[in-house]
Amino acid sequence: GEDRKYKVWDAFGSLLYASALHDHPISAVAWAPDGSLFAVGSYNTLRVCDRIGWSRCMEKPASGSIYSLAWTDDGTQLAAACATGAVLHTYILQRRVVWGAYECTLVAPNTLDVRNCVTSGRETLDFRDHVVQMNLSHGHLVVATMTQCFIYAVENWRTPVVFGL
Repeated sequence: GEDRKYKVWDAFGSLLYASALHDHPISAVAWAPDGSLFAVGSYNTLRVCDRIGWSRCMEKPASGSIYSLAWTDDGTQLAAACATGAVLHTYILQRRVVWGAYECTLVAPNTLDVRNCVTSGRETLDFRDHVVQMNLSHGHLVVATMTQCFIYAVENWRTPVVFGL
């Protein structure tokens, strides 16, 4: 806000996080539909934070103040309306899920990097459509795109079970 900080409260009104002082007032805030992230805009600054307030990434576009922020319904993209008349658009990348020795990271809108942290094995999974959601647990990676769902067993990344949505 005008105090040049953003703050996160819990459902009972207790302050969970207060950011450090920014150079300019906070002019826009918007939560992702699933509540896992929120975006903060101010003069020439766009920041994406996790639900407790920690900054995940920051960009410094030459856009003037960011007046409005909007997420897509699936929470994978963010748009910002700026004082210069520009509209910024971005995909939220580097989303990561971990289970056991496996780490899966969204490295492009339709590409996942799967890594076995014990054996250093690595697989790249490419999809026709952009990835909307992913989860890794109990020996399986489930990936949803706008049109399909893929279920991979961690022992075999080559032959997923695929069905249409």
